[in-house]
Amino acid sequence: MTNIAVLPHPSADLLAPFLESQLALSTRQAYRADLIAFFGTSLVTVDQVTGVAVEDVEQFRNDLIANDAKNTTVNRKLTSLRGFFRRMVAKGIVKKNPADPALVRNMKVSDSSVGKAIATKHINAMLRLAQSNKNELMAKRDHALMLVLLYAGLRRAEATRLRWSHIREEGSHLIAVLPNTKSGMEQHVKLSPVIVAALQALRQAYQDQFDYVFVSLSTLNRKRYATVRAFAGRDLNRIALSNRHRL
Repeated sequence: MTNIAVLPHPSADLLAPFLESQLALSTRQAYRADLIAFFGTSLVTVDQVTGVAVEDVEQFRNDLIANDAKNTTVNRKLTSLRGFFRRMVAKGIVKKNPADPALVRNMKVSDSSVGKAIATKHINAMLRLAQSNKNELMAKRDHALMLVLLYAGLRRAEATRLRWSHIREEGSHLIAVLPNTKSGMEQHVKLSPVIVAALQALRQAYQDQFDYVFVSLSTLNRKRYATVRAFAGRDLNRIALSNRHRL
C-alpha cells in the first residue's frame, strides 16, 4: 500500500512545531531568532517554505556578510536553516533542502575560534591552585571539580547537577550517569582513577552531609555549588568537552 504524505493546512504555522521539537530552551530561542530573521515573520506557512530556493539562502548569507556578521554567526544561522528544512524534507513538504551545505557553503572559521590544547604545566598549575585553599574541605572540593571538568569533560551545568547517586559501578570501573545532557539523552562518562580518588576523598570529607557532589560551603548558603564558572572559563570547558566526545 502506498503511503500518501498529508501536508499541513496552507495557513498552518510550521515554525512553532519545529521549535517544540528541540529539547533545549537555548536551542529553541536561537533557532527562532534565526528563522524569523530569514523569513521575516514568526508565522511560517507551507507557501513560504516551498517558495524558498537555494539562491534565497545564499542571498541571506551574503546579506549577513555585508552587514559585518561574524563568520561563526553566519554559520550558526545557516545551521538553523538546515535543521528547519531537514524537517520539512522529512515531512514531505519540500523535496530538497535549499540550505544543504553542498549547495550553500559555510564561512571559513579561523583556528583562533576553535578550542586548543592547554599545556600540561598550566593544567598542573590550575590543579595546584585549586588545592591551595587553606580550608581543607574547600580544597578537596575544588580539586575534584577541576579534575571532573578537565578529564571527564563535564559541562559546567552537568557538574553542578551531579549527585553522588549518579556515580555508579559499571563493570570494573566507575561512571558518572548524566541524566540531563544538552542532547537530551542520558550519557555515561567513565571516570579515570585520578578522578575517582579525588571524589572518594571529597565524599569522605563531606561525611555524607550532601546529596550533590559540588556544593557551596559558605556558612550562609549551603546550596548546590553553582560557581563552576569561577573555576573554568568557556574556553577551558569547551576543550575538556571536546576531549570527552573523543573518548
